[in-house]
Parts: sequence; structure tokens; C-alpha cells
Amino acid sequence: MSSLPTHKSGDHFSISEAGADRLWSLLRFSLRHWLVLYLVLSGLYAGLALLAPVAMSLGWLRLGTALHGLYSLVCHQEPGASYLVFGRGEPLPVELVDDRFWKGSPAIGWKTALCQRNLAIYGSLFLYGLVFGLTGRRWPPLALWIGALLCVPMAVDGLTQVFGWRESTWLWRTLSGSLFSLGIAWALLPRVQAASWEVLHWHLGNRHRIGP
Repeated sequence: MSSLPTHKSGDHFSISEAGADRLWSLLRFSLRHWLVLYLVLSGLYAGLALLAPVAMSLGWLRLGTALHGLYSLVCHQEPGASYLVFGRGEPLPVELVDDRFWKGSPAIGWKTALCQRNLAIYGSLFLYGLVFGLTGRRWPPLALWIGALLCVPMAVDGLTQVFGWRESTWLWRTLSGSLFSLGIAWALLPRVQAASWEVLHWHLGNRHRIGP
């Protein structure tokens, strides 16, 4: 009969020096290129939502349907609150305004896979990140309370519609979503940049003190 393995009190998890170097290499890469990673992820998220109506208009129905199905997990996709593109300009019938499963038609237009507000939020996050990179990453960090104020228009627009006090429009959804993203991006991107530089400089200083 085989005995069960035993563990001594001194047993513990350890990582080799080579493994630690690989982890630090991965961390350094992420810290040096965090903005590129941010732009790729945010661009893909917003871009694939825009690809859905393009695919539908080109007859790539499986791709378009798959993208709509993927984004349905995170967005209501109601046609009345979504952008309709590549159509002939015919008005959206009242019975289709809340039909989240309707994906569009050549006459009315094809629905984006994210609603107007969500597309404005994530598209703006990508655009603000792009501007941040093109301007040398030298934005002064926005005060958090100002960032919070920029989120207020979206909250007011959404809540007043939920309670039936008013009906929002595509312009209000787009503007409020873009302001929300501006507050988030301007408050966080400069702080992430500063934190990444600090960690990289700390690691570089420690290596110089300890040696290779």
C-alpha cells in the first residue's frame, strides 16, 4: 500500500531566477507599451461593433450575426437607441424601436452592435488614448472631482429616460457618452503613465544597486 505524500513544514513555493527574469521582462514590456495595448483593446472593442453592420451590408450574415450575438451580452442593442448605417434612409417603424433582435435591412439601415451611448463611450476612449499618445503623453492628470462631474451628463440623460421624464436623442447619448469617456481617460491615462514610469525607474535603480 503506497503512502500519501507528506509535506515538511519548510516546504514552500519558489521561483527560479530565470523565471523571475521572464516575469520582469513581461512586466517591463507591459509597462513600456501599455498605451499600445490599451489602444489595441479599445480599438478592437469599438471597431468590431462597427464591423457588424459592415458585414451585414456586404452579405456576410454569419459574421454580422455572430458579432451582434457577442455584444448582446453587454448591450441592450435596441434599434431606437442604436446607429443605423448603410441604408436608404427609410424611417424605423415604431414596432421595431425596442426589438433588440432586429439587426437591420437594406432600406432602413444596419444596426451597430453597440448602442449609441456605448459606442460613444468606447469609441471615445480609443480616440482620447490616441490623442494622448500623439501629444507626447504629457497631459496633466485631471482632478478626480472634475472627472466625476464629466460623468454627470450621462447619468442625468440615462436616469431621466429610465423614469420616463424625457426621451433621449442620439445627440445627447453621443455627447454624454463622450464626456464620460473624457473624464475617465483624462483622469486615468496620465496617472497610469506616471505609475508605469515610476515602477520602471524603481526597477532600473534596484538592478544598478544589486548588479546583474
